[in-house]
Amino acid sequence: GDFAAGARWMTNAVAVSPSAPEYRYRLARLYEQAHQYGKANEQYRRLLDRADASFLATHRTDILLGLARNYRQLELGSEARRYYRLVLQSDPQNQEAKQFLAYFGS
Repeated sequence: GDFAAGARWMTNAVAVSPSAPEYRYRLARLYEQAHQYGKANEQYRRLLDRADASFLATHRTDILLGLARNYRQLELGSEARRYYRLVLQSDPQNQEAKQFLAYFGS
């Protein structure tokens, strides 16, 4: 699809409804798909800081995985490790986090 149009629409949705975490989450995912990992991480970190408990209850592991993967793509291994460790706190059986930490050290 048209990334620029989607990003504009989602950015506007976040501006109009800043307390609706779904829009910020979708914006982060759009940035990931466009390989704009730093922008995606900014949105994910805002979600962790500001989203309500019910949203985080269902999305926390996905947000943490997004952060870990994006830091890995940015070749920031220490940050990737940090977020993979947080993934395991949230989901102790997560295979991706276990494999990354086993290979790159915890």
